Amino acid sequence: MSYFFRFPFVPFGFANLFGREPELGIPTIALCSFLLVLASTSSAQSQEIEVNLLPRNLEAPFCYLRAGSRSWTIFTRALKAEYVVALTARRKGEILGSGKTLEFAGLSISVDESSRLTINAFAEKAEQPTLPFDLDVSLQCPGQPAQSQTLSIRPAPPPRPISYLADLLDDLLKIFWDSEAGHFRKIEKSGFDQYFRRLQAHGIERLIVWQSPLPFSVDPDYLAAEDWSRYQKQARAILDCEDLTRGMARSGLASWKWMRMTMRLRLMPEFGEMFARSAAEHGIHLTASFRPFEPALTKYYEVPTFDEHGNWLWGFLPAAWPSVNYRPQDLCFANFRTILAKQGRAAEAEPRSIEFTQVGNADKLLDRYTQGKHGLRIVASHFPPIAAGSFVLVRDAKGDFSLKRYRDIAEQAEAHQSELSGFDVSVDGESVRINGLRIPHDRRFLIISRENESTEMIQAAVGRPIIVRSQTGNRLGRINIYRVLDQSDPYAPRTRIAGITVPGSFQTTFQAIMNGIDRLGDSPEPERLAKLSFVVDFGSAWSVEMLDFQRADTRRVAIAQVKMMLAHSAFDEIFINTRTHCQLAATTADDYYGDGGIEPLAHYRLKKIPYRHLGIDLAFAPISLASNPRIVALASKTETLEQLTHWQDNEWLGSCQSPTSPFVWRYERNRAVADGLRQLLMDLEREFPGVRIRAVIPPSEEVIRNVRRDLKLMPKPGGGVYGDKYYGQHIRSSLNHIPGIGEGMAMIDLTGLGVEPVFLGIRRTPDAAPLNLYLRECFHSMARNRGSSFRGPRSFFYEAQETLRAKDRDAAREKRENIIRTLLSHRDEIAEVILYEAANWAYYLPVSDPDQCEHRYLDPIPKGADSQ
Repeated sequence: MSYFFRFPFVPFGFANLFGREPELGIPTIALCSFLLVLASTSSAQSQEIEVNLLPRNLEAPFCYLRAGSRSWTIFTRALKAEYVVALTARRKGEILGSGKTLEFAGLSISVDESSRLTINAFAEKAEQPTLPFDLDVSLQCPGQPAQSQTLSIRPAPPPRPISYLADLLDDLLKIFWDSEAGHFRKIEKSGFDQYFRRLQAHGIERLIVWQSPLPFSVDPDYLAAEDWSRYQKQARAILDCEDLTRGMARSGLASWKWMRMTMRLRLMPEFGEMFARSAAEHGIHLTASFRPFEPALTKYYEVPTFDEHGNWLWGFLPAAWPSVNYRPQDLCFANFRTILAKQGRAAEAEPRSIEFTQVGNADKLLDRYTQGKHGLRIVASHFPPIAAGSFVLVRDAKGDFSLKRYRDIAEQAEAHQSELSGFDVSVDGESVRINGLRIPHDRRFLIISRENESTEMIQAAVGRPIIVRSQTGNRLGRINIYRVLDQSDPYAPRTRIAGITVPGSFQTTFQAIMNGIDRLGDSPEPERLAKLSFVVDFGSAWSVEMLDFQRADTRRVAIAQVKMMLAHSAFDEIFINTRTHCQLAATTADDYYGDGGIEPLAHYRLKKIPYRHLGIDLAFAPISLASNPRIVALASKTETLEQLTHWQDNEWLGSCQSPTSPFVWRYERNRAVADGLRQLLMDLEREFPGVRIRAVIPPSEEVIRNVRRDLKLMPKPGGGVYGDKYYGQHIRSSLNHIPGIGEGMAMIDLTGLGVEPVFLGIRRTPDAAPLNLYLRECFHSMARNRGSSFRGPRSFFYEAQETLRAKDRDAAREKRENIIRTLLSHRDEIAEVILYEAANWAYYLPVSDPDQCEHRYLDPIPKGADSQ
């Protein structure tokens, strides 16, 4: 069975009848009635559909082995005895052979009754062992017009010591999105067949596959029944929403178009087997990639969910493993406030006051406050302000969900917010302080607004600190505070979160904060500052964005995900990668090079000064830190408590892998991550004995320090020196490593394990001298494989896909190819280069140019040829 992505509001059983979504003006009920009649009258005829040549045969060449046999499916179904297939091989106008089967130049070509084209190559008989040619295939079915295609046939390159790593969603978009027609193609095996033929044409024998935190190929047996049922209901509500479909109709490949596609795949039981079977038929081995640092993608996708009475339920995470969505307290990192509360120090973590600095209308506010009229309305809420016209999920009394505009549930939802009283407001110079706050412990957000339109709002300068203190006086800085424009401002929706916008884009807190900063600018009009609200985000008690592998339940979730993928026979190994999108929203930052200090992110962003984003994700850690002796000691002293509750200058710059680091929160967090990942790898080895397990290991602190030290004085060919900043700009593998969470992997102890380390590697195209320096340090650091019993050359991860889109592609190609040759020349250390991402290599290296796509730069130089 095959499915289409489009027309999501048609029931699933009907969706596969169309190649594209019908016009949205067709009433759904009338259309469904028509389809029911169509299905009943044509079911018998559908059994007699004749065989066709697959249209996707023409998208990629068929690369035969130079010695051996290869076959490919080229028809829609098996052939019957009465069908006639004729083959004609041509090369540059010359007919090489014609007939039902062909034999020439050491090749034997035939089509069998199972619809497969087979080419056998006998090396000892080959007259032209590298013969490319065109193959005309004609099919005559009784009672139907003849069909024909011309297939591109050429010899396969030798297997390359290269694997591609696929973020599979990007590959699926390349395979199935028809940009000209503006809709998705039918999900069928032939789409995967042409994709894996591309990999054959590249000499690639292994594809490392990351499908998402919740894989696209779902087997419900590996999920808790209640969790999966809840996920299905919410997914179907989003898939079936006609209002959303209309809103996205003219938006091209909107984010929620392809997010709906991924949800549909998860509800399509045969998807995983279809993908894996195609890989196996093409001799492509699949690796199950697991990312321990990416369980939810809340930076982009989270849909507010309420019940019919407006009670907050959760943020629906379409890409998350369901138990992560619904039980984060059992699996995930804890907020620093949760950790302090577990230590019995709730007062040190509970907010008491908020101070606004450099307030433009402080004099006016002082007059009002001396009259005892603060004019503020403060509510504690489970959710932040939401754009009225955006979509949220609503659960009815039966437990079913529907997608509705927030404005339809807003009154009921906001009625559950708790309005605070008993606080007072004071003015001191240009500072305004709200004192005596008492916030319900289960509320994440505080929303501060005008009491009514006639009252005065605090006009705090953009880019100046807003300071929150606890009941014991310590500063609570590991939080976010941002501005939301009033509904009367036309830009207001951009400063509020949107579960799903009408055009189908995402807008979580991350985007809302940035939009507010950019819109308000350096010198916003006082009128605009007067018409906004402040949102204080203290962070959830538990983060769905980071998994705590020190907990056995979390490791079981990871094993279930890996087991679900390895259930398909084409998957034969496990790959643990460091890639993550967990860098969550921030309103505080540090100078990127350590020259400034802790400031509001707006300060750096508006002044265009490079900064280090201090996301709220950094405020979470494994719950074990609640009993960590060093953390307990810091919490017990007034003079050190703020090391836990507030950002420290330079805390998240550079590396932090040594116990002598002054940043105890960061180091102990890293240490706990390393311990949890070691336990995960131990469990994986026990669960999958004999299965190859590879783990990407980021560079150690020593490697980074030594490389940056030597770069400071390393001369450049054209004069001057490279400087230590060259490491971050040209070497660091930044797409697949965010030190704020992944640094723990660099500290992992593999003693007693057989896990195979993988060098995290590089990103762009560093010059030869800096590259060789980095390799020397990496080889030295990994000499003992972090204690693993693995011996032999390892893999090297290279983020080179951006070179495929460089302005000067020829120059970038030359540098990239030289780098790959250099890496593979270290045969005792590197056996293979892993290139990221597969979709870029499979489609940007044109199959029409074998010199590029076959990685011919790796071929030995023939004897006597010019060595230059």
